[in-house]
Amino acid sequence: MPAGSDQLALVLREPGFRRLLAARLTGSLGDGLFQAGLASFALFSPEHAPSATAIAAGFAILLLPFTFLGPVTGVLLDRWSRRRVLVIANLARTTLLVALAALLASDHVGPFFIGLSLLALAGNRLIQAALGCSLPHVVPESLLVPANGLAPTLGTICYVIGTGVGAVESGLPALVLASAMYAGAAFAAGRLPWLGPDVTSVDLTARQELRNVLDAIIDARHHLTTRAITALATITALRLPVGVLIVMTLLIERAEKDAGRSALGGLGAVLGASGVGFALAAVTTPRLVARIGLPRSVAVLLWGAAAATLLAIPLTPLAIAASALFVAWTTQGVKICVDTAIQREIGDIYRGRVFTLYDIMFNCGFVLATVIAAQFLPARGASVTALVVMVASFIVIAVATRPGWSESRARPVTAS
Repeated sequence: MPAGSDQLALVLREPGFRRLLAARLTGSLGDGLFQAGLASFALFSPEHAPSATAIAAGFAILLLPFTFLGPVTGVLLDRWSRRRVLVIANLARTTLLVALAALLASDHVGPFFIGLSLLALAGNRLIQAALGCSLPHVVPESLLVPANGLAPTLGTICYVIGTGVGAVESGLPALVLASAMYAGAAFAAGRLPWLGPDVTSVDLTARQELRNVLDAIIDARHHLTTRAITALATITALRLPVGVLIVMTLLIERAEKDAGRSALGGLGAVLGASGVGFALAAVTTPRLVARIGLPRSVAVLLWGAAAATLLAIPLTPLAIAASALFVAWTTQGVKICVDTAIQREIGDIYRGRVFTLYDIMFNCGFVLATVIAAQFLPARGASVTALVVMVASFIVIAVATRPGWSESRARPVTAS
């Protein structure tokens, strides 16, 4: 088995992966620019919210709209050409952002503006689900782990670059640039090969299946393996401690600003450290999985996340930044393992529905974490007790999910 860096090189040699990556990265740049363009609206910027409750509300507005569309889009991803979905969805976002730019230029930023913004944000979740279930069509199964490490990491870097550019060219220019990036993502997606679904026979048309969305979701549920269910449970549970830690960091930074100082460097140090952690996960997780396998890798990474959280207990700027680096490293490693498990365990004609379910659980877990944080964290954010509880949470997740990760794909969950 090649080393982690060699595996990344092998992934990049795959022409289909490079084209899928181009579509992802161009769209991620657009996402960053779009978010920066909306930054002046507190509704869309939880990091600027004045309290934990406002932070929770902001994340709910940003993340939950797709929850109501997820089951429907999952059915579509398993019936329609995913390449076409990527093209049309990115073109739709281009059109929406042009409309938003026109509204902003004419100073019409009322409910209609907010509605279009939420629709554009919801479209992003459809695209992310389509990218996730398309990856097995552009790389061999043996390279899924490094591919799942590389693509999201580079996507996150492009998103950060987009927000940085958008912070300089804020408002209207950021929205115009974002629309151009989405158009570029649509063009890149149009050059992709066939991405599935691999349907040989379909009893129902897409329209008929949309009338039976619940049945379609249940049908996919019957084809989940024990490991796939465990993977979904792991990523959902993981969002709880991670979400609380993020809210805590935002509150600490706000308290420092209110006191006339910025101990965390305006979140720059924490975000930079997290970015380094994501990059390290992309390089090291494939090597770890190759050596000890997927189940043990998940356990090691979760225990590592617990140890990384302990680093923040002094609640000094250096301690928080160091903790952010290692928490990002380990939790992103777990996500790489989860993505790979879903792609390996789920048949292609069900993968779209499962990935939209994954996205829903991922977002809902995070929003629930922000709600919990709003209820229990002090106003200034700093809480050693909360950190200890988060350490315990990582350990509980590691212990509780270990048996399910050991199950192979030969143990599907069948209808009772």
